[in-house]
Amino acid sequence: MTAKRPNNQMRGRIVGLTLIFIVLGFGLVAVRLLYMQVFHYDFYRQQAASLQTRDTFITPNRGVIYDANMQVLAESAEVERVVVSPKAVVGDLKDEAEKQVRQQTLAQILADSLSIDYETVLAKVQKTDSEYEIIAQKVDKDVAKELYAALEKAGCTGVYSEPDTKRYYQQGAFLSAVLGYVSSDNNGAYGLEAEYNDVLSGTAGRLVRVQNAQNQDMTPETEQYIPAQDGDSLVLTIDSDIQNFLEKHLETALADNPQARDGVSGIVMNVKTGEVLAMASLPDYDPNNSYTITDERYIEELKTNVQAALQEHGVTAEISDKYYQEGGLANLPQSVQDNEELVNELTEIRSQQLYKMWYNPVVTDNYEPGSTFKLMNVATAYELGIAHEEDTYYCGGSMMVGDWSKPISCSNTSGHGTQTLTEALMNSCNVAMMQIVANTGLDRFYEFYKAFGLTEPTGIDLPSESKGQFHDVNVTSEWNEVSLAVASFGQRFTVTPIQMLNMVCAIVDDGKLKQPYVVKEILGSDGSVKSTTETTIIRQVISAETSAYMREAMEQVVASGTGKNAYVSGYRIGGKTATS
Repeated sequence: MTAKRPNNQMRGRIVGLTLIFIVLGFGLVAVRLLYMQVFHYDFYRQQAASLQTRDTFITPNRGVIYDANMQVLAESAEVERVVVSPKAVVGDLKDEAEKQVRQQTLAQILADSLSIDYETVLAKVQKTDSEYEIIAQKVDKDVAKELYAALEKAGCTGVYSEPDTKRYYQQGAFLSAVLGYVSSDNNGAYGLEAEYNDVLSGTAGRLVRVQNAQNQDMTPETEQYIPAQDGDSLVLTIDSDIQNFLEKHLETALADNPQARDGVSGIVMNVKTGEVLAMASLPDYDPNNSYTITDERYIEELKTNVQAALQEHGVTAEISDKYYQEGGLANLPQSVQDNEELVNELTEIRSQQLYKMWYNPVVTDNYEPGSTFKLMNVATAYELGIAHEEDTYYCGGSMMVGDWSKPISCSNTSGHGTQTLTEALMNSCNVAMMQIVANTGLDRFYEFYKAFGLTEPTGIDLPSESKGQFHDVNVTSEWNEVSLAVASFGQRFTVTPIQMLNMVCAIVDDGKLKQPYVVKEILGSDGSVKSTTETTIIRQVISAETSAYMREAMEQVVASGTGKNAYVSGYRIGGKTATS
């Protein structure tokens, strides 16, 4: 039997239907293309660009910080930021077991090469819906080179680098309270790094690339590179030789007085210009490892506070030394990690200890100046003409003042007897000072106190400067005959160390009160001088004649008075002692 074949009419219908389907299909595609490429062109172009474009910010080098002799104190170097594209790590793998093996292998290599926690790295690598995860920052180039060699050997993909910078402090803890440090985002934190952050930071650059899912450049010719502009540099007034001498002697002072409250501090200033030649506080820290506590004094304080918190929460746990030094949740016992409230409290306790380690007490702390303040008392009275070089004062060891129920004693309770104005300063006699200030009076004493800049910050170019606390002169119960008497030898009010030294500099430099400063010049990235700090005279407080007398009297304090330990044969040295 012969099979029935389609006739011409049937063939025509088949061809017609085929053409209809073809036209309909192409028509739908055309409509879709019209919809995407014409009516919603901008939307889809942005979508494609967001998926294919890699926009990387290039961190500029912070400016260099030099001492007065152009020795480098802080500088930045080029390092790398290691980044992973978790999506590119697994690529087009379908088998889940193979994906896990590839992720675990990569995480182990990254953890070993960069000395970071494996579980933390693995968690980032497993974010397969992400194309950008920062694994490590501030990675030295030699470390990165070894890492990529290991990755190539293991056949791992999806890891790439971005340019970054790292701050290096050439001499470790040297001048740390003044320099401060930079945080992980390369911004200044504390010290000059914070005060001059806008000057030092520079302007970030950009690198825009079009890449595929494997982070390979698709069209190199479309790459756009905008170079970073490095920050300006600072030239300080600090002389490293003088700074070394200061820090060396502060180390001796702290060793001799280990219980000194809040450590020891010192400043060296040029009395003629207001330039700070040296400034230091001990204990200190290494700004290269600013979150690591190494000084035993700070660690013991931290241990005491942490143990008190544990006891308050009723938790018994052994806290490792590594936590006290480095912090970090991973360095706490599991029993503590599970207590979120306790963890937050311990974090706050450690943060407070770090702040105490970072800040600069020379400009931030208040203290009673004690007998060094007798310089202002004598200078004020001499300037007013109510005390003269030939005047004499009798000290019997103590003195009754106003309605105070007890006599106010001198440091020499047996008394100094009759003494001249200069001898009273040489002997650091409280009784003579009370007699002198009684003639000055409340109003005039406070007028000179303000004139010497002790009611306001000095304006030094360092952050967090505070000011001292004085009596409320409008309240009789606070500012009266008795408070004036004890103020004459520097008690019951506070100043900052920088305020005190600035006052003394004015007394010995012909009475000119100046604004102290630490930065002498700002240099452009090409080394040109962009600005220079000039000496700023705030006001004339006492006359040159009074200043000349004060210099002679202070020299006698060191030559034959209470400051004889500071005497150096062959040099004219003036000073004033104090116990506060």
